[in-house]
Amino acid sequence: MGTTAEINPSNSQLFSLVRKNTDVMWNGGAPEGRRAANGWPNSEIIMFPIIGSAVAPGQSDKLLIDGMLYQMSKHGVARGLDWEVTKCNGSEVVMVQNYIEGSGVLDGKGGVSSFPRSYKLEKTYSIVDAGVLSFEVDVKNMSDKVLPFAIGWHPAFMVPDGSFASKINTIDTNHKAMPIREFCLEEVRSAEGNVLLFENADAVFYNNPKFSLLLAHNFPWGAQLWDKGEGYVAIEPISAKSLTRSKQCGAMDLLLRDDFIQLRSGENMSFKAEISIIEH
Repeated sequence: MGTTAEINPSNSQLFSLVRKNTDVMWNGGAPEGRRAANGWPNSEIIMFPIIGSAVAPGQSDKLLIDGMLYQMSKHGVARGLDWEVTKCNGSEVVMVQNYIEGSGVLDGKGGVSSFPRSYKLEKTYSIVDAGVLSFEVDVKNMSDKVLPFAIGWHPAFMVPDGSFASKINTIDTNHKAMPIREFCLEEVRSAEGNVLLFENADAVFYNNPKFSLLLAHNFPWGAQLWDKGEGYVAIEPISAKSLTRSKQCGAMDLLLRDDFIQLRSGENMSFKAEISIIEH
């Protein structure tokens, strides 16, 4: 038996990733009846066009672009929009999301977010050689103006009961080919906002009593980890830090930020990640 991935068609989330008899994914976004009973109600999301909470001059949950303010919920509009399946077979699933500039997106808390650029996101899940899960997301600017954005992938993995000492290695294969740091999940749980940041970490190795996995990626900034002690750890490749954690002024117009990607009209950019599972 090799690797099996499952995606919930109602929310387009990858909720199960099984190698032999071991499911490594947190099942928060699974269909009813298979859903995790507590904790974060998702399994995997894309954060776009921001990571974390929006911040503008003197105002939270708002972005400044072209000198104009726009309402924006946490992690942006992409998480609140539907995806259309354009390809589905035994080894690959392709989904597309199209957004028209200025469209309102409900944030689940009674607010309506909007973004002043049209875009197309395409995400692809596939099982490749040796049972590795390959993930790719492509961003295309469909507007006639520059599209400023940050992007992150937010998959969450199981933490076996009581595994506070589960080990994490963050790895910079481009520069050092060695671990940046080894630590246990208790350090994430006690960090500010339950988040630890690791610049240049293009691979994260996670080891617990039941399984190990390696998440490697090409997202430009590095990776962050989130763990609230509720049975999961999110290992997140990101293109930039959240606005509230950035060293730059949180009030700066997104078109002036050098930590945001500035994608010209008609251009596209792809980001990739792979998950390799090692059973114990």
